[in-house]
Amino acid sequence: MGLKAIFFDVDETLVYYDIENLEEKLREIIQDVIEYFNLKISFEDFQRMVRFEVPRTYVENFGVDPLEFWRKIDENILSFRKKLASLGLIKAFPDTEVLRNIKLPMAAISNASTEAAEFVLEVTGLKKYFKIVQGKDYRNINGCKPNPYLILKVSRALNVNPKDVMMVGDSELDVLAAKRANAIAVHVRRFDKDVNGADIVINNLYELLDVISCWK
Repeated sequence: MGLKAIFFDVDETLVYYDIENLEEKLREIIQDVIEYFNLKISFEDFQRMVRFEVPRTYVENFGVDPLEFWRKIDENILSFRKKLASLGLIKAFPDTEVLRNIKLPMAAISNASTEAAEFVLEVTGLKKYFKIVQGKDYRNINGCKPNPYLILKVSRALNVNPKDVMMVGDSELDVLAAKRANAIAVHVRRFDKDVNGADIVINNLYELLDVISCWK
C-alpha cells in the first residue's frame, strides 16, 4: 500500500518549446508526411488519430502501413526537435527542479518515440532523474495515451501496482490513461489549461511535493 512511483508526461509537462509558431510548424511536418505517402487524408484526420477518435492504424484503410507512417512521423519530429535544440529552444520548466527532491522511482511516458523523448530530456538535463523513459511502442501503435498500455507496461517494469502510481501530465490524454490504468491522475495546469476528470489538480510541480508528502 502507499505511493510507490511517479510517472510524468514529457512535452508541456516537463519541457516546452520556446517558439511562437510551434503548432504551425508541427502541422507542416505532418502534412509533409501525409504527402510523402500520397495519403488522401487531411490534417484533421490526423488529429482524430491522435485523439483516438479513430485508431492509429487508420491509414491502413488507404493502403499505407501504419508502422511505416508513424515511424516517418517520429523521424521527422525528432529532426525538428534537434533543430530546435541547436537553437536553444527546448527548455525545462523551472519547477522541474523539484525532481531532485522526489525520492520515489520516476518514469517519463510520452506518445512521441522513445528516442525523441530521451533526446529532449537529455538536452534539458532531466533524463538522469528517470529510471525508465518510455515512448510509443511500435509493437502496439494503438497503445499510446489515452490507452493505459504504456502506464501498465512501465508499472510492470518497475514492479509496482498501477494503483500505487501517480501519473502527472498536462493533457486530457494523460488523465484518461491514468484513470484507465487505475493510477492516480494528477493534472498540472500548464498555460492555465484545464481538463476534466483528474484526481488531483496542481498549478505547478512545486505543489507536487506537498501532494506526495500528504499521500497516505
